[in-house]
Amino acid sequence: MNTLDRRQFLKLTGLVLASGVVLSAPQAFKAGVRLFSEPQIRFGRHLIRGTAHGTILSSSDEGKTWEKLVSFGEHHSILQLVQHEAEIHANLGLGSHDFWLRSADGQKWYIV
Repeated sequence: MNTLDRRQFLKLTGLVLASGVVLSAPQAFKAGVRLFSEPQIRFGRHLIRGTAHGTILSSSDEGKTWEKLVSFGEHHSILQLVQHEAEIHANLGLGSHDFWLRSADGQKWYIV
């Protein structure tokens, strides 16, 4: 049986809180989202990737190079990216809250 003593538990908890990647269980497992993964979709001829630091990147050469589309700030994290019709929908997290934005071109974003 693998158990943690109090000191190990506190060290692990501090590491998780310091990482800034704390998601509630429903967010972490919703639609197969994995912890510590960067969501990525294909949008037209581009790959679109979201980061844990609030940036959405675009690649036109299958991921060899990446260009910043938009940055929502270090305090946000991109939880999910989905394509809905001709738009990109991004699920952003801020602390224990999340919200959705949409964009047709990756430059201008609107609340869903």
